[in-house]
Amino acid sequence: NRRYLDIQLLRQFDQHSKSGTPFGIILADLDEFKNINDTYGHVAGDAALVMVAKTLAGCLRESDVVGRWGGDEFLVILPNITKEILVSMSERCKGLVARSTVPGVSARIDVTVSVGVTVSVHGDSVESLLHRADQDMYSNKRLSRNRSSLGQESDYDRGFLIASPEFP
Repeated sequence: NRRYLDIQLLRQFDQHSKSGTPFGIILADLDEFKNINDTYGHVAGDAALVMVAKTLAGCLRESDVVGRWGGDEFLVILPNITKEILVSMSERCKGLVARSTVPGVSARIDVTVSVGVTVSVHGDSVESLLHRADQDMYSNKRLSRNRSSLGQESDYDRGFLIASPEFP
């Protein structure tokens, strides 16, 4: 799965360099995942991961790619997208995860994700793109969890920030 995501990222960078068409990524990390495993067990933790994966896949466009990036993190690659649509989609997906239930467990387990969102810009590398999304994601975790934001993208976008603590 990680190798597949690596290949898809490289394809998007190749397309971006040839045509200038931007693409976006969403990096989503389950909030309090260790607590879910410790409280409800690893079977429930695994079920929560499956629920998040299915929920993310269900709220995306057909051309988008989602997969487990590592541990309790998921990477979504969204080709040919604007910042506004990317932010809207990340909010929608985050909200759907928060409203979903973990199947196959007797207790109600509240699952939320903190999300970092970014759009490719000229001069980006895989590392720089992932670094921006990762920084935003961890910033959202520190702020209050269950947040999504699109942080600074480049010099011409300096100061542009969209953040929402809750999806309505």
